[in-house]
Amino acid sequence: GVIRPLLTGEDLTQRPDSSPSRWVIDFGFRSLEEAMQFPAALEIVRTEVKPVRDRTRREAYRRSWWRFSEPIRAMREAVAPLRRYIACPSLVTHQLVFCWLDPWTIPSSQATIFAFEDDYAMGVLSSSAHVAWSRAQSSTLRRDYRYTPSSAFSSFVWPTPTGDAREEVAAAARILAETRSAICGRDGIGLSDLYVRVADGAYREVTDAQRSLDQAVTAAYDWRAGTGSDARLSNAALLDLNRQITAGRLAYDGPG
Repeated sequence: GVIRPLLTGEDLTQRPDSSPSRWVIDFGFRSLEEAMQFPAALEIVRTEVKPVRDRTRREAYRRSWWRFSEPIRAMREAVAPLRRYIACPSLVTHQLVFCWLDPWTIPSSQATIFAFEDDYAMGVLSSSAHVAWSRAQSSTLRRDYRYTPSSAFSSFVWPTPTGDAREEVAAAARILAETRSAICGRDGIGLSDLYVRVADGAYREVTDAQRSLDQAVTAAYDWRAGTGSDARLSNAALLDLNRQITAGRLAYDGPG
């Protein structure tokens, strides 16, 4: 099919299940001849989209008027074989949150995508250590900041867990996700409102689940207890890991 759900940053943070609120016609990388196999959808695009594309200065939009925006091939190929993948809002207004998406969902430019399908990756990304690092490395607008993968993600050194540490992070991540989902569904709120209320002292179970995750991630790094939940300490520890890697004193293969 060519009708796909489109997820925005607001969907991620404001809808109780973080689900897409709209649908789009998406021909992917199909040629115009291939798109003609879906005549009803193509006629809608021809009528509603092509006149706008014909007036744009962007040559790629004029030339491939039937395609939804400019599909990013590398991103689509990376998530296509996955049973799910991770997304976060690009603009962070309260708390940086990560959610699972179905691979059929198309993310808008308001969402940042991570091609991981395992709970361990979700746990590391959702950890206070990663959140603190991303805030320090990303561009800031007032109290808000924009998650910048080129600086926040690329420079973030993942742990190299041994023994059961990896599964402990994964288990804690599942509990955090399940806890948030249950509350949002029950109270009809999105993650943005959830974390505003958590900051006010509500939903202690979310705070407890986050604490458990941070403890598991701290252990995966083999850091001193409490480091992963303290922004100053975790940023200093991550900066030291970056320096060791740059100096060739520490072998590092990247996330995973």
